[in-house]
Amino acid sequence: MSVEDGATVVELADRLWRAEVDRMPIEPITETWADLTLADAYAIQAYNVRRRVEAGRAIRGCRLGRTSQPRQEILGVTEPDFGMLIDDMLVEDGDEVPVESLLQPRVVAEIAFVMARATSPARA
Repeated sequence: MSVEDGATVVELADRLWRAEVDRMPIEPITETWADLTLADAYAIQAYNVRRRVEAGRAIRGCRLGRTSQPRQEILGVTEPDFGMLIDDMLVEDGDEVPVESLLQPRVVAEIAFVMARATSPARA
């Protein structure tokens, strides 16, 4: 597959989007498209991030994953991955998460840093 194959990027992005909306697991897209590249994966991700923003969601930050060498070795990758944090992905300390809102529930501990906060003109 190639990033230039826009129809396939949209098709695969749609599969992931529908799985999330319908709360129905699908087989990993890499099982159907074994030649999927990292560039393809980021193009699919970008398509769905744009879709979420166009639907009224807001980008709240970025995330890095698989940053440790041992984790990369376990997963057979050679570099960290990158993603966007959308406002509906964040769970504040003490918030309850309804299990029916999850597709494949699991917990992963993450450390987050607030690098800056927006200030209103009255506070500045």
